[in-house]
Amino acid sequence: MIALRSGIDAAGFAAVEQTAFSHGWRADQFSTATPYLGHGLYEDDQCVAFVYAMMLPGEAELLRIACRPEVRRRGLAGQLLTSLIARCRATEAHQLFLEVAQNNQGARAFYRAHGFGQIGCRKDYYGPGDDALLLALTL
Repeated sequence: MIALRSGIDAAGFAAVEQTAFSHGWRADQFSTATPYLGHGLYEDDQCVAFVYAMMLPGEAELLRIACRPEVRRRGLAGQLLTSLIARCRATEAHQLFLEVAQNNQGARAFYRAHGFGQIGCRKDYYGPGDDALLLALTL
């Protein structure tokens, strides 16, 4: 059974990062201080997916969302994003922002399916020819 827990589990989130990304964040890169928030999904007391965001007056920024490879395609990322969107609305944020690599077609489709639209582009953000797209969801 998978359970949702609120709060930032820096070590647990970093462990997921190491399985999900080639350059995942370390535990010390996750701040547990306000205005950051996180939600994790746990199976057998192990973090298997998480969302991590920064909340500011009137807006929020999705900084990280990740799932361990063995739990992908089970709707967990969608569940986490839906939870984050609900939290943003409850805190009266008007927009939720994020950035995504232009060549990450899967992530772009995921965000588009959740109502995000492109509002900008950071040319060569990840390196020459590797742009970051700025997306936003009006809440």
